[in-house]
Amino acid sequence: MNLKELAIDIANVYLQHSKVEAVLLGGSVSRNWYDDYADIELFILWRENPTDEDRKAAIHYVNGDIIDFYLYEDEEWSETYIMNETLATS
Repeated sequence: MNLKELAIDIANVYLQHSKVEAVLLGGSVSRNWYDDYADIELFILWRENPTDEDRKAAIHYVNGDIIDFYLYEDEEWSETYIMNETLATS
């Protein structure tokens, strides 16, 4: 599976959550400029403030291993995780 297809699959998992308004894909994957070292950058737009469990739900669903999980800061939440040997940030 290529990274863009994987990103779409992950985005669809996030979109199943009632608190998620939209998911945007950024970085090299969004432009089809990625290589073997690229990561997936997703921007999750929440309708309301998510709980930690809300944020972790999609990561667990795709069997991701959390590397970083940051509290709300500078008007955003941020997490980094690996799944299928691919690094993802949201």
